[in-house]
Amino acid sequence: MNKKRLLLTGVILLAFLVSACTTHQHIVGDGSQTGIENSKRQLWLVYGLVPLNDVDTRAMAGNANDYEITTKMTFVDALITGFTYNILKSRTVTVRK
Repeated sequence: MNKKRLLLTGVILLAFLVSACTTHQHIVGDGSQTGIENSKRQLWLVYGLVPLNDVDTRAMAGNANDYEITTKMTFVDALITGFTYNILKSRTVTVRK
């Protein structure tokens, strides 16, 4: 029982460490002007080789010429990836206008 608890604790700590290291931010134009956010989850299959859905950041930005794109692995994304043994990968894409 203690080994299972120790393993679960290690997995949770690893998920926190991995999610903290995978944030990418791109600034388009002058960056965010209004602070309005739009987020979508991007899913990949077979270790990140096959996209399952299309996340179009330009469509998420709408008519804005100045915005920020942030892609990151949140805790929920880490859980999805971990529970599927890395077969299904998940990332959150946020566009801030």
